Amino acid sequence: MLESCVAYAGLLTNCLTSDGKLISWEAHYPDSHDAPETPGVGRVGIVGPGEVGKLGDVTNGTGFTGIVDGGVGVAGAVKGGVGVSGLVTGGGVAVVGAVLGGVGVSGWVANGTGVAGDIKGGIGVDGFVGGNSTGVHGDVSSGIGISGAIENGTGVHGKVSGGTGVYGTIKNAVGVRGNISGGVGVIGTLNDGVGVVGSVSNGTGVNGVVKGGKGVLGNIRNGTGIRGNVESGTGVMGYVIGGTGLNGTVENGTGVFGMVSGGTGVAGTVLDGTGVNGTILSGTGVNGSVSGGTGVAGVIGRGTGVSGVVNGGVGVRGFVVPDTYLTRLLRENAGCWNSWR
Repeated sequence: MLESCVAYAGLLTNCLTSDGKLISWEAHYPDSHDAPETPGVGRVGIVGPGEVGKLGDVTNGTGFTGIVDGGVGVAGAVKGGVGVSGLVTGGGVAVVGAVLGGVGVSGWVANGTGVAGDIKGGIGVDGFVGGNSTGVHGDVSSGIGISGAIENGTGVHGKVSGGTGVYGTIKNAVGVRGNISGGVGVIGTLNDGVGVVGSVSNGTGVNGVVKGGKGVLGNIRNGTGIRGNVESGTGVMGYVIGGTGLNGTVENGTGVFGMVSGGTGVAGTVLDGTGVNGTILSGTGVNGSVSGGTGVAGVIGRGTGVSGVVNGGVGVRGFVVPDTYLTRLLRENAGCWNSWR
């Protein structure tokens, strides 16, 4: 992480003057092999380390078409059209600036960063993110951060307060590394890896199917952690302090792995596996039916283990304790235990 921050700082320093304005790359490096201008498609070519394909905002058409190999494709905001169409490799950055509309990157982020800036509209990356790359290093307040597949990388490194962080499939990767305070973190299927690393205080963490890995690694303070089914893996690994951990069916695996101190762990049916693996201090473990597996595997301190019909499997695999000083102490301090999220 530190190395990534240093790299971003170096790129931004190379593109800015002492007063924080974009430098004129052509004026400072008249002999550099900048990409040539092509009518209708913008600049075309390859930009290496220390080079910039296009300086300035992109309002329509395409800013740069080609390969960003260690350099910067577009140093400016994307307000319309496409910032960079092509491949990002060599640790380069396709767009250093915000995406207000249009598409930041249309193509493949193989090794580097798609957009180093906030997504305030449009789409950050329309394509594929892989090779331990980052699609968007910034916050998403509107539009879509990543529209496409993520494999062995990170979709959005930043918080999502509106719009959608990732619209697509996640395999052995992280969809959103940041908190969800609005909108949706991930819309799509999680095959492995983690959908959201962070807390959900509003909106939805993952709207889709969890087939492996973890849907949300963090606390659910409000809103919904997972809106969809858990076929395998874990829906939410963290505390449910408010809202709903999983709104859907647990077909196998675990709906919520952690303590429920408010709200609902699972609002839906447990067919197999476990609805909630943890202590219910208050609120409800499973609000729905249990037809197989286990509704709640843990201690019921106060609240309800299973609110619904148990027609198969086990409703609660654990025991109910009275509302003693110990359980009250646990409940009162539950929010502090995971203050790091």
